[in-house]
Parts: sequence; structure tokens; C-alpha cells
Amino acid sequence: SFFQQFHVLSGPATARGQGGVQLWLRKSIPTSDGTIEIDTTDLRILHATSRRLLVRWAHPGCKLLFLVVHAPSDDEEDVLQTFWDATTAAIPAAYRQWPMVLLTDANSRVGSVTSPCIGPHQADDENNKGAQFHTWLANHDLFLPQTFAECHDGPAPTWTHPKGTSARLD
Repeated sequence: SFFQQFHVLSGPATARGQGGVQLWLRKSIPTSDGTIEIDTTDLRILHATSRRLLVRWAHPGCKLLFLVVHAPSDDEEDVLQTFWDATTAAIPAAYRQWPMVLLTDANSRVGSVTSPCIGPHQADDENNKGAQFHTWLANHDLFLPQTFAECHDGPAPTWTHPKGTSARLD
């Protein structure tokens, strides 16, 4: 079946059944140099909450961290700062030099303020949540590929309201 082709790793929902995040990785990845088989023993969950999942993938010749994040939709600066600080704290010191792939719903708007982390492609006015996210990306030497024209093709909106309004919420 379809699901048997993937490893599915999860951060739990809250006791009230809210949140929860998942990482889906193909068990077999074809490349130009051959197929990479990902075994369960190659993967380890390092941290899991209803808003954060950190997974280590250690495979011969490849070490990667996958960080899956669902940031708060709250606008309060202290709530956002606490969240991003806790995200950094969730990365064990032994893994802080590993390359990281960030998969996130940051509930933010970015693009009007550019840097090596965020480009101007299909920009939105950076809001407070975007500024906090932008700072976190810079602190971890990460970038958002979809904000650079050479990396993104197609429409920008990632969210659509039931009434039809859409926006690029990074």
C-alpha cells in the first residue's frame, strides 16, 4: 500500500487532541548514483512535542537533521520568542553542526525585509511573526528557497481562506 512506502514519524497531539506534527520519508530514494534505502535504524526522534519534531537521519555518507515545526499563530512577542528559543534548545549540542532541513508552518509573512535567509520573490510585508522567524533562520544559517526566484516557480500563496482570500504564509 501507499503508506508502506514511507517512514512516518510523529510528534504527539496535545491531551486535548490539538496539534501534532509528522515527518514522512520515503523508504527508498532513487538518485542518479543508485537507490538510497532508508532503514528504521537510520532514524531517531531526538525531540517530539505537539509543535516540534526533530529527527536525526544517520546513513553511510549522509547525516541530516529534519526539524518539523508548527509555530504559534499568536502575535505576542514574548510567546514567539519563547517558542523559537525552545526550538533552538530542542537541538542537542552534539547535533548543532549537522546540516538541517526545516519543514515549517511559521504562520508568518516575510519578504519585504531581505537577507541571505529570505529573498524578495513574491514578497509579503514582514510581520512580527515573520521578524521572529527571520531572526531564527539567520541564527541557524538557514534560508527559505521559495523566497528566491531561482528556486521557486509558480504561484506564491500557501493558504486560502474558505471565502477565497489567499496569502503566502511561510
